[in-house]
Amino acid sequence: MKRILILVLCLAFLWTILPMEIKAESSSPPEGSCISPSLSIEVSNITEREATLSFTANTDGTIYYLLQEAGAKTPEETALLTGATLSLTADIESAVPLEGLIPQTDYSVYALFNDSMEGQSAMGTTAFATQTATLAKGTVLPMASSPNDYIFDISEGPITINKADGAGMLTVSYGNPTQTTAPFANSQYITITGTSTSNGIKIDELLKTGTNIILKDVNIDQSSNNESAFNMNGANVNLTLIGTNSLKSGIKRAGLGAPDGSTLIIDGSGSLEATGKDFGAGIGGGLRQNGGTIKVTGGTIIATGGIEAAGIGGGDGGSGGSAVITGGSVKASGGSHDIQGIPTNGETNGSLLLRLAEFELSGCPQGTQISDLTITGAPYYGTKDFFVDSKSKLYLWLPAEASALCAKISEDEYYNIPVVFSTNAEKPEIFSLTPSGTGAALSGDLVITFNMQMRSGAGTVFLNGSALTGGVWDENLTVFTIPYSGLPYSKACVIKVSGFKNFWGDVMDDDEGHSFFTKAAPVSFPAVTTDPAISEITDSEATISGRVTSDGGATVSERGFVFSTTANPRINGLGVT
Repeated sequence: MKRILILVLCLAFLWTILPMEIKAESSSPPEGSCISPSLSIEVSNITEREATLSFTANTDGTIYYLLQEAGAKTPEETALLTGATLSLTADIESAVPLEGLIPQTDYSVYALFNDSMEGQSAMGTTAFATQTATLAKGTVLPMASSPNDYIFDISEGPITINKADGAGMLTVSYGNPTQTTAPFANSQYITITGTSTSNGIKIDELLKTGTNIILKDVNIDQSSNNESAFNMNGANVNLTLIGTNSLKSGIKRAGLGAPDGSTLIIDGSGSLEATGKDFGAGIGGGLRQNGGTIKVTGGTIIATGGIEAAGIGGGDGGSGGSAVITGGSVKASGGSHDIQGIPTNGETNGSLLLRLAEFELSGCPQGTQISDLTITGAPYYGTKDFFVDSKSKLYLWLPAEASALCAKISEDEYYNIPVVFSTNAEKPEIFSLTPSGTGAALSGDLVITFNMQMRSGAGTVFLNGSALTGGVWDENLTVFTIPYSGLPYSKACVIKVSGFKNFWGDVMDDDEGHSFFTKAAPVSFPAVTTDPAISEITDSEATISGRVTSDGGATVSERGFVFSTTANPRINGLGVT
């Protein structure tokens, strides 16, 4: 049986939607049938919290449909097959009520139709928006949180997502006084919205199987409370951005806490500004915390770290963790690093080292949405639905060979966009090199420590004019170790280091300012011989001759003979001359 995925494009914020029809494209109808399947979708009776969704098909079949907030990630076909279903009879309208909607909110409906006539398939989406809530004077609004719809408002109290009994199950605690949902599957998307200067989001560190969170126009500012706006505590989170979001934490804490052990994947069409106060990263670790695994596949991200902390990475005293960027606009800045640890494009894209590339779209006002961007050299890069900043710029992380061809903004297109890769004003230098001084081994390792992170491809190390081979980097790409061997004793050795590049591709100046001496040969007793021993013997005289056959590894400073009337004479011994 063939499937038809119905996607009908409509304008958001219309209070009514006209019925629309899509027919499957087919060069010829299925054998035994003259009917090309088609489906009509209508959304009507739209209020603040309710609507009616209607389907009409020209053939019998089954419709699978899914309702979600506009801007969320387009569901896969497998997700639709697990959604709600409705049986359709040819030419008879079937309607379903939509309840528990949020006022003044954009929604998308996705449908997958299986007809009984073996038709071809077509794709699209239909969208609608609920009305603005109108209240009589003195009316009290109900809580914005809607736990049955997995929607929680941070303004009502702290939100904590906990692991529950059972594989892949979790609960959400919310509100004040605190309420807790019944356990539900972690595949369910949890939407968090609202504004607060006193409440934060916390994730149970035991949630290693992951949880799906949507931030929708969230604004949390805990900078005056020295608390975390959002702390993952080592959990795994898929984070989707809708609208404009801001997370600001207090001193020693990351704006979005994703410390060592956490895996954070950020996507969506919205934006996020994450700000850590003193010693906390923008996204990553707090004071003395390493950063976790941070992956960005979409969205507009501004991550600002505090004193001695990274924009994305570790807090003061912590290391960087892992950063993978395959989409979105990411502007990171911090007191110690912008992004601590070298960002890559991930194993599936070749693990290429990335570099910040600034794209300027002259004349675009801040907040202008980019609907599409064509990039050569990085076809994998997620480039839809992000926004330029106050300088009309996008901040993409790309391999060195990438460049942009075209950007689309509504109906306008920009061609031949200038791409400015970031440069590091400071060239890499050698911080230390061992061995140095005297007494070096005849064989061993040269250990070269650089003053910044380097590219994994090595330059060249010369020892007395000959290039050494081999060599390995440490995990932080700051220490390079290369072996040498076969040097003679007491040898003066000069080292030249050339051609090494830092992460941004800046090449070091040749360095010939390091040298060492190998150790002296070990010293032993000299060897002598007295052959021929004695000649020209008279009654009172004789001639003694001898020869030094080995100096024992040191200069002979004194020579002479010792003789006695007894065997084995010793210097200054009794009867010894």
